[in-house]
Amino acid sequence: YIAQMREEIRAHDPTALVTMGTFAPGVAPGWYVDTPPLLAGSDLDFFDFHPYPGGGSLANYVDRLGMVGYESKPILMGEYGAFRHMFGEITSGARAVTEWVAQSCSFGFDGWLYWTYYPANPEIDDRTWGFTDEDGYLMNLFAPINQPDPCVAVEIPHDNLAYGKPVTASNALPDQPPALAVDENEASQWGAGTDAPQWIEIDLQGAYTITEIRLLVAQYPDGDTIHQLLVRAVGGAFTQAHQFSGFTRDGDWLTFTPATPLEHIEVIRVMTIGSVSWVAWKEIQAFGEAE
Repeated sequence: YIAQMREEIRAHDPTALVTMGTFAPGVAPGWYVDTPPLLAGSDLDFFDFHPYPGGGSLANYVDRLGMVGYESKPILMGEYGAFRHMFGEITSGARAVTEWVAQSCSFGFDGWLYWTYYPANPEIDDRTWGFTDEDGYLMNLFAPINQPDPCVAVEIPHDNLAYGKPVTASNALPDQPPALAVDENEASQWGAGTDAPQWIEIDLQGAYTITEIRLLVAQYPDGDTIHQLLVRAVGGAFTQAHQFSGFTRDGDWLTFTPATPLEHIEVIRVMTIGSVSWVAWKEIQAFGEAE
């Protein structure tokens, strides 16, 4: 098929460079799954692979695509972007995208095409943040004048004190480690792999005044749950700041805003003491300021 397509295109323009876009093997049932032979024997002038952040490591994508050690022809990341259902805030999506592109430089990618420019249809669940969303936030952030070297990730300020901080838990499934609860990817989760009681704990690595804590529920089936929100001040012991008790469902946000900001906090622990499902959290976020 590639040979026939190339012949037809070259009949109209003998100088045209011919490529074809493809996703990594295993992305969806029935899609083209044997990409390494394309690199080895196809008539394409360059290759166009489509790995998206949030669905696995870039190293895994590269391995499945057959790119390891390949240098014969250029390879573009011809489609990538930050899905809204994975990255609920444009800043977290931007962070994922700029880190993804920076990593790709060491894996042999030679160029990038972001998906998409305009905001997508809001009725489509898997839409990505567009370059013109939020008054052109991404377009301005990644413009060459602001990011002259795409292989160096743009530093993106964020308010979430828990993002990327050390995290431990009472238990975890091998493919759902505690770190996935503080990665700002709303499609991934920490999963204890067992029933309550279970806990997850975040070391903020310093003393902070906390004004809000947000928890994104990972749960199946829906039902009644009880979660204790514990905090530990510098040099102190854990105390209960709040308890969430009631009916919850997957994708709910549970938000605690203390009447008076919590001072000198260095560790946050979420203890689930009752749940209809195995204990898990998609995201745990904390907001406030350093002391």
